[in-house]
Amino acid sequence: MLFFQHVVNGGFFHEGLFYFESIGSVYGIFVKVENCAYMVDLIGNVGHLQEAENFINTISCKPNGLVWMALLMVCRVHCNWEMGEQVASLDLEPGNPAGYGLQSSPLLLVANGISRQMLNYSEKKSLV
Repeated sequence: MLFFQHVVNGGFFHEGLFYFESIGSVYGIFVKVENCAYMVDLIGNVGHLQEAENFINTISCKPNGLVWMALLMVCRVHCNWEMGEQVASLDLEPGNPAGYGLQSSPLLLVANGISRQMLNYSEKKSLV
C-alpha cells in the first residue's frame, strides 16, 4: 500500500496503472480496497474523473467510504460539482466525520446552487 501512496504522490500515472494491473495477474496478490482508493486518487488527480468512477464500478472488491471519499476529493480538486454532488449524496461511511466534512465543503455547495447565484451575480456585475 505504501508503494501506491508514493505513486499517487509522485504523479506516476502510467506506472501506477501498470503495477496495479500486475498485482493480481503477475504477482498473485489479492487487491485490497485501500489499493483501489489509491487508484481512484491517481486516476482522478490527472483529471480523468469519469474513468475513476468507472473504475469504482468495475473493481472486484466492494467500494467502501474510503474509495468514494477519494473520488469526492478529486471532484473538489477539479471543480466537478455535478459528480461531487452525486458522490456526496451517498452515505459514504456513517460515523466517519471526514466524510461529513468533505460533503459539507463550500466548494460542493456550489453544486446545490447555494453559491451559484452569487457567482452569477458577480459575473453580471463584472460585465457592467
